[in-house]
Amino acid sequence: MIAKLLSYLAQRQHDENALSDVTWAACSASPSLLRAFLSFFFPKVAFDRITAFEREYAQRDSRPDFYIRNGEDIYLVENKIYDQNHHFDQYISTFGIPAERLGYISNYPMVEAGCTVHTWDEFYHHLQHLQPEDAEERELWRAYLEYVKNVCSICERPEKMDLKGMYSLYVLMKELSKLVNNQTDTYTSEYYNSRGDTHQGGNIQGSMRDGIAGCYFHVKYANDAITECRSWIGVYYERKDPLFCICFEDNPGWGKSVCDLLTPERISMLPAGNFYGSVYYEDGHLWFDLSDAKLAAFQTADFDGQIALLKGFLDEVVTIIKTITNN
Repeated sequence: MIAKLLSYLAQRQHDENALSDVTWAACSASPSLLRAFLSFFFPKVAFDRITAFEREYAQRDSRPDFYIRNGEDIYLVENKIYDQNHHFDQYISTFGIPAERLGYISNYPMVEAGCTVHTWDEFYHHLQHLQPEDAEERELWRAYLEYVKNVCSICERPEKMDLKGMYSLYVLMKELSKLVNNQTDTYTSEYYNSRGDTHQGGNIQGSMRDGIAGCYFHVKYANDAITECRSWIGVYYERKDPLFCICFEDNPGWGKSVCDLLTPERISMLPAGNFYGSVYYEDGHLWFDLSDAKLAAFQTADFDGQIALLKGFLDEVVTIIKTITNN
């Protein structure tokens, strides 16, 4: 439950300050995590006389992310996600410490002579190999790692990578661009391709390099019951268990007409789906997820069965929205 909470928190609180705040809170709550955090940067130091572990301790014009006092010695740790405005010399001079007492952690590789520099990816996988004995602390570690993974876009390392599986993604993208072309008594849909505004095969949340792949399509409802709009169908594959979904972006010319109709308050009016599972708003946009049962069925079906399942998902979502206008 705590891991799920921090996973959701990472969707809203994901800048450098938030990452530092959550790290400080987690280390303050878990003595074993604090030891692991500090020893990751300064492995030769015992840290058995800690009298201060503070966030943004200010001294003159400097305010490092983490200030640690161990006995009479001062140690600093600075966090960067994407910002490249560094303060190596400034912090060393202001706090009067040798370079080896300044630790740096970023979400990109970098080198600074004399300083201890790591990446969040390294720290994440380092912690995975360390597990505290206390059950409550293990739960906190797991939740914190989930937060770091989401904020820093860290991917889980498989035992090995399977390049052959990539062909299935290529075929999926080709088939999606065909199956979105549909004509029924309720609506007409057709593939929409414009490299300028379709995120190079991704969607409003990211591109294929972020583990998001799919396609946009026009939807025109019969009798102009709903203003013509565009939607997106695709897969999130930046996780071990892929998520297949359909999105209506709450922007003019895209999915706003559907979002105006199916507000967060009216989602409960939808009947249970045969193909769709969760229906929700995220980042202000409307999402329909393929149900877990149908995703499992997709994995075991043959090619024709898989295409039929995806067509059923698309048709159910686009059609079910029309029913709201009749209520």
